[in-house]
Amino acid sequence: MLIYILKFSACLFIFMAFYKLFLERETMHQLKRFYLLFALVLSIGFPLITFTQFVEPITITQNFTNTQQITLEHEAIEQTSLWDYLPQLLWTIYGVGVLIFSLKFVLNLNVIFKKIHRNPKLKAHHYINVLLSDEVTPHTFFNYIFLNKYKYESQQIPQEVFIHEQTHAEQKHSLDILFIEFLQILFWFNPLLYFIKSDIKLNHEFLADKAVLLNGIQPSQYQQLLLAFSSNAAEPQLANAINYSSIKKRFTIMKTQTSKQKMWLRSVLLLPLVALTLYGFSERKEVVNGETLTGLEIIETLDLFLNENGELLLNDKVVTLLEIKSLFQQNTNLQVSVKIYPDANKEIKENIFSDLRTIGIKKITICTSQVDEFLNQQKATPEEVAEYNKLAKKYNAQPKEKRVVKLDDLKRLEYIYNKMSKDQKASSESFPDCPAPPPAPKAIKGKELPPPPPPPVPANATSEQKAKYNKVIEEYNTKYTVKNGKVLENPPPPPPPPAPKSPLDHAIEMAKKGAAFYYEGKPISSDEAISLLKKNDKLNISTKESNSKQPKVYITTKPIVIKN
Repeated sequence: MLIYILKFSACLFIFMAFYKLFLERETMHQLKRFYLLFALVLSIGFPLITFTQFVEPITITQNFTNTQQITLEHEAIEQTSLWDYLPQLLWTIYGVGVLIFSLKFVLNLNVIFKKIHRNPKLKAHHYINVLLSDEVTPHTFFNYIFLNKYKYESQQIPQEVFIHEQTHAEQKHSLDILFIEFLQILFWFNPLLYFIKSDIKLNHEFLADKAVLLNGIQPSQYQQLLLAFSSNAAEPQLANAINYSSIKKRFTIMKTQTSKQKMWLRSVLLLPLVALTLYGFSERKEVVNGETLTGLEIIETLDLFLNENGELLLNDKVVTLLEIKSLFQQNTNLQVSVKIYPDANKEIKENIFSDLRTIGIKKITICTSQVDEFLNQQKATPEEVAEYNKLAKKYNAQPKEKRVVKLDDLKRLEYIYNKMSKDQKASSESFPDCPAPPPAPKAIKGKELPPPPPPPVPANATSEQKAKYNKVIEEYNTKYTVKNGKVLENPPPPPPPPAPKSPLDHAIEMAKKGAAFYYEGKPISSDEAISLLKKNDKLNISTKESNSKQPKVYITTKPIVIKN
């Protein structure tokens, strides 16, 4: 953050120096207005720009030797001091400053809004004249022109003053003021913003003066009016007002004429100025395989060897990425040299490079070595060789067709054998041939066996426990039957018989067959029978000769006795 603030300030200083030397006294006021605004924007943006240069990696094929012994066990111990709290203190001060200047900005806006709402207003074309009872210097905020009410009503304000203030409103000078006010909130500690704010407001006055003179007003007459209406009183922070302190410069500019050649020359000079500031204050990074290189001096070198198994060796010992990260935390300028076994897998090479980059190491040299040299530099310890020979001799003594090698022993044999040098392999037991493991038996899918019967109720069970046991036994017996020691699944119960038809439905069905109906022994029609059954669903009904052409249906309130 500090570097950015310094770059921003230096860039803004150069733009302001160019303005003071070559532009301020010239009459190309519109160009000057946009120059000052873009000077702020470019000063903010140029330090944030980064130019990236892609360079090809350099492969070194030479012998490497360890230049420094590095102990992996030690870690740096962090110590805290009062200086560690300095960033928090500075950020706190900055936050308080931002809060104070934000409140000041809001209060200034509130003052202007109160003037607008509490005083009479008269609309004239696109402008609104706000009439104040106070003795004020005419000033403008967007389309609002603030004037003394008595002088306005008595027509004591000359037309030149109206043209001057209307120019401020028409050219939206208030936008420039709000922009610089917003930057002052963020960079309240930077004095250059106060100077460029003064230059912006003065150039607004140049623009308004030029507009008045273009309306045919004589310079001498207009200068007298400026003296009459100018004031040394504090001007509004967010408005454009006629101020006495800038009168002398404004009078000088009124008499100045800038030639077209001069304007063209000044404009052309802006191009190299912008190019030089862009080059001087932007960031530049060199990238190799997508990784950024720094220009820091290398203090220590870590020489590693990568074997065909993807293991990193340091001084003939396997070192992990976690241990390398610990070393890097102790020294962020650490340089790593990795000598890769020629037959190492390509994917392993790429992974080790990206893993080292992930740790944060910036300087990495990747190289290959001769096979014999590499093999002579890596070897197993005498204890490991003895362990290998013992295991290999044990399994080589077994017949090959009956040989069974434990998985842990096989992994250990492979690890030590891959670590052994060429000479160690030649003088050791041959690697035992391991038969392929038999295929796993296929699972036989069959019908799921029923569960065994539940145990009998214990004699000492409580009444509550007996109830639970009996419930489980009852549920089991509904599903399974134990016969001759075998558990058989009970067949499912037969489906329930269909529900009998209601008397009403039966009467309707018989009516369709043309049956004769009787109620208490007296013949009735089918409609009457159906009506009776609808009114009283407790009536009894019986049918005789149902399969004949004309069945007989008897309805009665008495019970029906069926004779066998």
